[in-house]
Amino acid sequence: MSRLHRLAHWLAALLCCGLALLLIIQTGLPQRSETGRDSSKSIAPARDQLAPIFQLPSSSGEIISLLWGDSAFTLLYFWSTNCAPCRNEMPALNELPKSEPLRILAVNMGESAKRVRDWVDQLQLSYPVLLDPFMAVARAYQIRGLPSAFLIDAETRIVAVYYGPVSIDQLRRDMARAARYE
Repeated sequence: MSRLHRLAHWLAALLCCGLALLLIIQTGLPQRSETGRDSSKSIAPARDQLAPIFQLPSSSGEIISLLWGDSAFTLLYFWSTNCAPCRNEMPALNELPKSEPLRILAVNMGESAKRVRDWVDQLQLSYPVLLDPFMAVARAYQIRGLPSAFLIDAETRIVAVYYGPVSIDQLRRDMARAARYE
């Protein structure tokens, strides 16, 4: 193959990569995936859908369910100890006043109970930290990256989905918006 021919191949490959990157930048990546022949079935639970129900053990040994609780909202927060944004965000969630109508359930994805307990102790977390050792709940919610969180109302309807860090102000705005429309 001549040198000119190889150069043409490289230029064509670079052009294709550049066009693909431009397309991704212009349209963005999808927030949820579709699967199968029936495109109405979403893989990841989305806003206004019912949240998958579960029960998991907490780091302190008690069993906790999404259905149990008397708060108007539940923040279901998926995390792991190697998630840098989680290290910043989890203590901030801990600082929410008890007067907020929000219950936080932090679901650890697949790590050992000892490692999770050490993390909870180190960050002095006061909300329930749940263990999902086989990642069954993470699969039900189709978690793609960390942190990921779902704001769920008392009827287990998903009010908001957060891919990446979520601010306390954003949580409050979403709870207020959902409370207005109930």
